[in-house]
Amino acid sequence: MRFFSALAAATLLFATPLQAAEGVKVSDPWILAAPPVAQTQAGYMTLENRGDKEVSIVGAESPGFAKIELHETMVHDGKSMMHPRDRLTVAPGGALKFAPGGLHLMLIAPQKPLQPKDRVPVTLKLGDGGKLTFEAEVRAGGSGGHEQHMHH
Repeated sequence: MRFFSALAAATLLFATPLQAAEGVKVSDPWILAAPPVAQTQAGYMTLENRGDKEVSIVGAESPGFAKIELHETMVHDGKSMMHPRDRLTVAPGGALKFAPGGLHLMLIAPQKPLQPKDRVPVTLKLGDGGKLTFEAEVRAGGSGGHEQHMHH
């Protein structure tokens, strides 16, 4: 009997985050490689909502970074600036693309220098209390990294 109680408790404990993320697919998650002294990096992916309810992303976390913020790059008076976002929403049947020059995860204070091909676990916090965890691969990038942007 005790085994079944523990099993039932574990099922209830883990069922909510999995159900909350049901229907949400993360495609091609990656982190832009940066010099070892860099204190910020950017993360990208595509989120698809294959469910029938709106999904909100309200934050993110990773054991590889001290903090992660949701950001959007916008151009004001010819200057590219980043703005923090508290919440991002994906409509039912819709997609949200995190890409250079647009939406991205701002990964702050890496716990160790990351090299191309490293894989980092990232968890998105959903508005309904659920979580969605995946691994992002570190990739080398071209010119025009985030060091050129200004925070607002």
